[in-house]
Amino acid sequence: MKLNELWNGILSKEGETFNTITGLPFTFVVIDNEKIRIYRNDKAVGYVSISNIEFILNNPNLDRHQYRDAMGTSSYALALYKTVNKEW
Repeated sequence: MKLNELWNGILSKEGETFNTITGLPFTFVVIDNEKIRIYRNDKAVGYVSISNIEFILNNPNLDRHQYRDAMGTSSYALALYKTVNKEW
């Protein structure tokens, strides 16, 4: 799957509830075409950007701790990536 297809697939799910890879529920709001704001319990908790998704796409064999170390928002980015990219 190409980056733009994957990112547009994520953006199309704005308002839906997701679970992080550790089971925590979250939603997101699109800020612009390159960034989304993550919310848990109606509180803003972080951002995921297209560059986070690109990093995952280009490094598919890392574990969640390596993603976190590389970009900080791995639970949210991974959950969104895995939801849209069924080939994970």
